[in-house]
Amino acid sequence: MDPPASLRDTLQQVRKARRVSQLELSLRLGVSQRHVSFVESGRARPSRELLLAWLAELETPLVVRNEAMLQAGYAPAFGAAPLGDPGRRRPPTPNPEYPMTSRSEQSNRRAFVRDLGALALGAPLGLEVVRQSAAAPAPVEPAWDLTWVTRLADATDRATFDWPTMGDPADPMVLQLAGRYLDNCTAVYGPNGFRPGIVLNIRTTATAAALTDALWNRFELGSQTKTNDPDTGTPARRNPFLRRPAAGFPGVPDLAELVGRGAILLACDFALGHLSRRLATAAGRPQDEVLGDLRAGLLPGCHLVPSGIFGLARAQNAGCALIRM
Repeated sequence: MDPPASLRDTLQQVRKARRVSQLELSLRLGVSQRHVSFVESGRARPSRELLLAWLAELETPLVVRNEAMLQAGYAPAFGAAPLGDPGRRRPPTPNPEYPMTSRSEQSNRRAFVRDLGALALGAPLGLEVVRQSAAAPAPVEPAWDLTWVTRLADATDRATFDWPTMGDPADPMVLQLAGRYLDNCTAVYGPNGFRPGIVLNIRTTATAAALTDALWNRFELGSQTKTNDPDTGTPARRNPFLRRPAAGFPGVPDLAELVGRGAILLACDFALGHLSRRLATAAGRPQDEVLGDLRAGLLPGCHLVPSGIFGLARAQNAGCALIRM
């Protein structure tokens, strides 16, 4: 008989099924990679809030989320199958093949393992078993604009700069590297001797950098993302990456300058969805409405992509070299 799955087994299987590293997950959750490692190894116990956010980030099936909550010692977070469901009948019927395990327990375990396997394959999951009550309708998928790929086809020098974490607005490393690349091309080819094709792939916890000043002010994104305005020292009420702050590091370009020099901005819709959930909770509004506001409030010329992973892959398929921070 297989031993019951532990929380650490469940969390490791779910993360690996999604092909997400501990570092990537820690950035999404806003915790240290060390803490993720400690939780997965059983050396630390996650809070209920962290565990729910953890499982939501990895789009874990609801039946698996409930299993993980029980493994952590918390009550299930989602409504279970109806009481009349055969899997809930008592007392359990002994199974002659596994005398210490009831048929219903084995059935539940098989469903649990099946859903983890389906997660790895991207298959539809057992949402008929466990359902969220009064779930909001999913937002309509946007029309994906890929005209930026055509722009890359006309470029002579291509590079994509991955931007997964916000960084310091006073000295944003990703903008510094993008500016340096353009300066180097100018030095080698002359100002009119090349056609730049640079992509800033804004994703994960940096996604708010793709939003307008109006949204930073409206949703208090400085407080939400723990980003201070270098000029005031207080949570930013404007996008501090859009225009270089007076207190910023000399010579580092801002987003407006880079776009003026031909940079292409990509924003991760997957990360916008997570940000919209946090903002909707804080504002007491439906998430789909907030997500619509964020999608409509991208910086001019910024292109929405399904995920940062898609953006990176598509840019590289179009010939861009990948530059990481």
